[in-house]
Amino acid sequence: MKEASVDLRTPYGRCSLKYRVLFDTNVLIAGSTYAACDDLKLNLKHHFFDRSMGLIGFVKKHLSKRIGIVTATIEEQAYNALERAVKDELKNQLVDRATDFQIFSVIFNICEDRLRNILSILRREPVDPKEVSKNIKKVFDMYEGLTEAAYDLPKPEGLLTFIPRGFKAVAFDIFKTQDEIINSQLTNLLRKPVEISDKIILAEAIYLLNQYK
Repeated sequence: MKEASVDLRTPYGRCSLKYRVLFDTNVLIAGSTYAACDDLKLNLKHHFFDRSMGLIGFVKKHLSKRIGIVTATIEEQAYNALERAVKDELKNQLVDRATDFQIFSVIFNICEDRLRNILSILRREPVDPKEVSKNIKKVFDMYEGLTEAAYDLPKPEGLLTFIPRGFKAVAFDIFKTQDEIINSQLTNLLRKPVEISDKIILAEAIYLLNQYK
């Protein structure tokens, strides 16, 4: 695939226009979860809104290049996840339960319109279910291996054998912090396993990567 190979700066680093960007659900949700309602005296803004809109704005600026792509699976997951995201952002702002539902409905409609507008500038790529299914097993096997690796990580207690007794409490906190930083992606798999829908999206991403190659 050959496109204009002009290098441009984006909020996520340099990007060449010959490449495509597959938008995942998180970016779509962050860019959609925003509403400023003066009448309701309510402002809603996702904590990653600015970063997401930087990328979305870049894609919109170069709309003719069709840089941003999604799949039907990503679109469906985004619509399903939006309601939960809006509720999470509103939970500390709504105090009058009698009017909560009405306010939520107004805000949700605004955010859903934003999501619809964002999707309108992206290209939905078709995927071959048979080919994607071949990748799904590889993805499942990969995460199974990563989860096993997370269980096998050394525990801080095992690193303290030769530390003087009076310093073990401090050393434990240091080792624990370092371990959490270095292996956070692995340990997160134990606390929050990857959802099946995310594994399917990764399998679709592999398929699209092979198609563009």
